[in-house]
Amino acid sequence: MAICTSCNVCKSHKISFDSSVNRSTKPLHLLHSDVWGPSPVTAEQGYRYYLIIIDDHSRYCWLFPMFLKSDVTNIFLNFITFIEKQTDHKIKKIRTDGGGEYMSLSFQNQLRLKGIQHQVTCPYTPEQNGVAERKHRHILDTARTMLHFSSTPHRYWTEAFTTAVHLINRLPSNTTWQKTPLQLMFNIKPDYKHLRPFGCACFPFLPAHSHTKLQPNSIQCVFIGYSEKHKGYKCLDITNNTIIISRHVKFTETIFPFQQKPRPADTPTVTGNDSNAIDNLLQQLHTRFTMKHLGKANQFLGIHIKSLPDKYFLSQSTYALSLLKQTDLCNCNALKNPSTTKIPQLSGNDELLPDASTYRSITGALQYLTITRPDISHAVNILSQHMHNPEQIHRYLLKRLLRYIKGTISFGLKSSLTLSTFSDADWAGDPVTRKSTSGFCTFLGDNIVSWTVKKQNTVSRSSTESEYRALAAATADTIWLKRLLADFQITHNKPISVFCDNTSAIALANNPVFHA
Repeated sequence: MAICTSCNVCKSHKISFDSSVNRSTKPLHLLHSDVWGPSPVTAEQGYRYYLIIIDDHSRYCWLFPMFLKSDVTNIFLNFITFIEKQTDHKIKKIRTDGGGEYMSLSFQNQLRLKGIQHQVTCPYTPEQNGVAERKHRHILDTARTMLHFSSTPHRYWTEAFTTAVHLINRLPSNTTWQKTPLQLMFNIKPDYKHLRPFGCACFPFLPAHSHTKLQPNSIQCVFIGYSEKHKGYKCLDITNNTIIISRHVKFTETIFPFQQKPRPADTPTVTGNDSNAIDNLLQQLHTRFTMKHLGKANQFLGIHIKSLPDKYFLSQSTYALSLLKQTDLCNCNALKNPSTTKIPQLSGNDELLPDASTYRSITGALQYLTITRPDISHAVNILSQHMHNPEQIHRYLLKRLLRYIKGTISFGLKSSLTLSTFSDADWAGDPVTRKSTSGFCTFLGDNIVSWTVKKQNTVSRSSTESEYRALAAATADTIWLKRLLADFQITHNKPISVFCDNTSAIALANNPVFHA
């Protein structure tokens, strides 16, 4: 048969590999080893490589992070001394690639002194070191998944890799005859009770010397693995980047601190009575952060703000619509009253809200809606009194209130930005102490913004005295509100009207002699 040199030269390919059927019958008779790196991210401790050693019989794996490839010789020699003392076996062979870390003179001399045979793969033939190459892939896949799932920064890759090896050594597989590498190597059955999700929140107990008796005795940390030298967990304190090793640890396995990424800053609202100070603050913020000036506020915490020439209109129509969507009442028939004075007789055919949980959720959400909807305050207050055990009639009343909101979804607060206050008193209304009760309320335009009902501190000897005390408290509160509005550049050029129904108290207030 003629030999075509051109074909042999130009059509050369790798020869297929036969499946390996040879397997060591005892631990340490053959070890596979390889070096991985450099890592694209330098570890927190400065590591850039790692060395793995795999036992051919048990497939048990050891992983050693390294700064440099030249560290292989010292690590490997220390490992030989350690593992031979921990077991009743001697290392007979090792199989590696032809990397310079394995072919160095010092490494070769030490193997010869210990009588260990060194099997080296052919150049550019990693398939001959397949056990180590496949172990790399298994470790990387496992660690990469843990880092991604927990959102742990890549600089903690050494902790993820060592944790991955800890888990792999405790997993049975077909390669190990459905036994674990730990069991085959050290004849120890693994205990899985100590395993925890990598990257989850943990709370290690702190020693007494690290805190005072009034300070917390634990802090939230991140679980980043198992200590090889201690029977405990490695807990990362992300505030100072230190690792706490402890066995007294509680875990919160549904929380991953690194997933709690800093939220983008919400739209801040800046206000004040000094325009120069505001401009200076905005200029400083622009130098530190990427910001955009959005002009006057038109929405704040879900409240729509509409600016008119002489007033503001506040509404929560979008928020109210979301509540209707949650209860599937967007297309319901509207009602004109938020509640009813006569409780109707309910029949079994009446469609109500599904359960008590929905009742509590919607009623609680309605309390926020009362900020711009005082017309529903009384109805919401009644419904809130039955949160613990809502009955059928209460679920009916809640649905009725939502139907009222459907017809008044555009309602809100409209204010002329002018203050007015009303004052009154109940003289000697307490039959026991004979103390009077002061009551006053202040409106901004047509909307009430402040109110107080409070028993007076001393006994008033006449209705005039009790009314005057209430009028004085109302005036003080009104002056404070006036100054507060001035900070928002809402000024009152005219005197604020304070109303009182007692002519004697008004006369006292108007007489400057009594104001000394």
